[in-house]
Amino acid sequence: MRTEYDGIMSMQRFFAGILPAADGWDVRRQFEAGMEPERPFATIEQIGPAEVSGAPAQQELVIPYVASLYLPRTGTRKAADDAALNVMRSAVKVGDPLRPTTDRIPLWDYSDRLEWQRISLGGASAGTFTISLDAETSAALAFDADGDAVQGALDEIVGENNAIVHYRGVGLYDVIFIGALSGQEPGTLEIDDASLTALTEPTVTRKLHGTEAPWRTPSDWMRVRSFGQTTVRDEDEPTLVQVNVDLRCAFSRGLPLPFNQMILQRIAAPA
Repeated sequence: MRTEYDGIMSMQRFFAGILPAADGWDVRRQFEAGMEPERPFATIEQIGPAEVSGAPAQQELVIPYVASLYLPRTGTRKAADDAALNVMRSAVKVGDPLRPTTDRIPLWDYSDRLEWQRISLGGASAGTFTISLDAETSAALAFDADGDAVQGALDEIVGENNAIVHYRGVGLYDVIFIGALSGQEPGTLEIDDASLTALTEPTVTRKLHGTEAPWRTPSDWMRVRSFGQTTVRDEDEPTLVQVNVDLRCAFSRGLPLPFNQMILQRIAAPA
């Protein structure tokens, strides 16, 4: 059975796909650490306990979620209403019972997945920085250090063969923990930017790899059980609104049996 964490991460991934990419939406879990994001952003959180129900032939784990979509600032109240309507049109597709079953929310498996952390130097153009983890700190690195240089710095901190650095361009590095740190809680890397010239403050974002689960089969998938949405307006600033999408999702795990055998099993199951 999939876990609540798998569901929240899958919801985050799903909403990141339906929101307008051109508007720079930031989608994160409610309990993620870090700075308060700027609009537009969405937070995904579990809002109630999971309930297990179902017959012997099929069980469901029903988990309530809410996605709070904080729209970008607009110039007028009408523009805010139009923006909210556009987002609701995208979100309402999730809960439309008339849509085909292939539009169920894809469920991704995040259990025992490798964690990775993205280091962004915020558009650095000069200077140096260091990377720290717990009490270990690397030597100074140039703002335009390549992947090999950052790899060497990580090897000093966590030991060889415990992290892989993928160089994504100047000032952008993905760090994947492997070896002795695979599946562990390594902590969050910290960047000392006192000697760095950058446009914005450097950040470290923690993420998990996910592998797609066989959610289109009767054996393991997630669907929307109930759906509701409301528009919430900021009383102090009417041009700021947010759309709340309330979802009750069910993880279903049915037995891989032909339909007639499932009926026989239900009949034979004790009351």
